[in-house]
Amino acid sequence: RFALLGFAEGGPYALACASVLGEMVSGTTLVAAPEFPSGSPPGGFASNVAASLTSLLARRAPALYFRRLLRGAAPADRAALATVAARQAVLRSVREAFRHGSRGVAEESLLIARPWGIDLSAIHSPVSHWQPADDRATSVAGPGTLAAAIPAGVLTITPAGGRYWLLNNAAQVLG
Repeated sequence: RFALLGFAEGGPYALACASVLGEMVSGTTLVAAPEFPSGSPPGGFASNVAASLTSLLARRAPALYFRRLLRGAAPADRAALATVAARQAVLRSVREAFRHGSRGVAEESLLIARPWGIDLSAIHSPVSHWQPADDRATSVAGPGTLAAAIPAGVLTITPAGGRYWLLNNAAQVLG
């Protein structure tokens, strides 16, 4: 038996595992997971261009990457990314995501925007969903719908957090 953690776009993957693996999963924790997909996914070309730009900036111009990231970030995210350690952690993560190029990341964004095909009613282990209120990538309404669709789903809204809330609250989430 084991537990699952899905941060951001890792949330649907954690839910898929919990749905399929049943009794093997003791619990699942989601942090800033995306909303259920609705409507048509974004265009492939736009996703490829955005992923290519992010990859290029993260590898070649990390200072510019962070200026771009922080420009539209919530105040809580700017605070969470203020330390050198936090910035290094995010940069390592982004560089790893793009290690083999930008195509996989672009395809991932399209997959997350399509129906997930997950039987949420098959998840019987507890699912804790932490949603930072100031996460500008995900609205608070979407996670409420997601948590309600899971038999043992519990949603916790963190009022003073953004997308990177997990950086400073991992002990609380993992507890």
